[in-house]
Amino acid sequence: MILISLDTLRADHLGAWGYARPTSPFLDALAAGGVRFSRAFSQSPKTAPSHMSVFTGAFPLDHGAHFDYATAPPTVHPVRDEIPTLPELMLRAGYRSAAWTGGGQVSYAAGFARGFHDFNSSLGKLEPQKMESIRRWFRKHADRPCFLFLHTYQIHDPYLPPPPYDALFADPSYDGWVVADRERLASGGDRGWDTLHTAFWRKTGSAVDTSLIGPADLQRLVDLYDGGIRFTDDVLRGFFEGLHADGLLDETLVVVFSDHGEEFLEHGGVLHEMLYRETLHVPLIFYWPGHLPVGKVVEAQVPLVDLHATLLELAGIDRGEPTEARSLLPLIEAGGRPSDRAVYSEEPWSHLEGSHRSLRTGEYTVYDHDRGRVELFESRSDPLEGQDLAADRPDLVASLLAAAAAFTDHRAAGAPPSATSARELSPEDIEALRALGYLE
Repeated sequence: MILISLDTLRADHLGAWGYARPTSPFLDALAAGGVRFSRAFSQSPKTAPSHMSVFTGAFPLDHGAHFDYATAPPTVHPVRDEIPTLPELMLRAGYRSAAWTGGGQVSYAAGFARGFHDFNSSLGKLEPQKMESIRRWFRKHADRPCFLFLHTYQIHDPYLPPPPYDALFADPSYDGWVVADRERLASGGDRGWDTLHTAFWRKTGSAVDTSLIGPADLQRLVDLYDGGIRFTDDVLRGFFEGLHADGLLDETLVVVFSDHGEEFLEHGGVLHEMLYRETLHVPLIFYWPGHLPVGKVVEAQVPLVDLHATLLELAGIDRGEPTEARSLLPLIEAGGRPSDRAVYSEEPWSHLEGSHRSLRTGEYTVYDHDRGRVELFESRSDPLEGQDLAADRPDLVASLLAAAAAFTDHRAAGAPPSATSARELSPEDIEALRALGYLE
């Protein structure tokens, strides 16, 4: 089994989801040869909470994994000790497992190494030679059940795809402030992620000044983001061509997803802070010829947390204690259009003004920003969530907020998750996070 996380990849920038640019020919082909979930939504706009929901089948505030950068020094809240993770359950079932991640929030500190025989958190930029070493590991252990987790920040900001991908979708006449040259952005030769991130966005404080982003600048940012997607797609193509040449794909389940998307001023912001569609709508692809349907598109809305239960069922592993996750196999096997599942998402930690939460029913989306601010969107007529109906439909808002609360009512009976597990980040952890732009 190979599980691939393409950090910060929004679904609507892939050809299989209707994007006009050729950003993803390989991923599109993978989807065409397998099962594509057209409306999968993440449970968090942040890397650690979202990934850990996949790893545990629990909502973010229940598993507790997150980083707090407001403390001095920063602290990490790892996944709760009593919650088994996906690789731990696979370990108990006899799987050999390994992970290559980009580090940062997908690291030892947050508990992601639990259950892996081999855990490498310094993948960095995707390069064919790095993928070759991962291919060698898979080839070495292919004679027994094995689980490979691959995570990359390649698409994440700052958007600096290598040549020729930096110019692949670019307007050659652009002459604004967005610079995609690592050498020009590096200060004193420092090519660390924090230096590049700060220089790329021309930051003078902790936040990006969105007033600097004019229409041409915004298009340039999107052009570079799309170039990063295409570069990642091409690297993955080479990796899978190698696995195919080794004869390792015939009995290998491949799942590709993203933890969250990215904002490009759709609601006034950039990066991935909010719970709107552009940040939570993510790709989800299953590929396993001979075992799963070919060319199937599941139109039903699903939460990404369900990936946990689905992978365990496909691996024939008992999930143990009940979780929030449900297997997606009935949707894969069903004919016709299955009904939507309500999708609950949250970000309880990073917003100073309150704890954000949202609920998508398939017909409506309610977005509770806390502190009295609530938005309501009609999903089918307004899929981009541009027209707030909350003032006109107070009864519906109240009903949906009550439905959202039902996802979390059980929390009142227990202690705050991970309240006693917070610890200061080590100097090494802090440096790794700073290198990825999470810390100033």
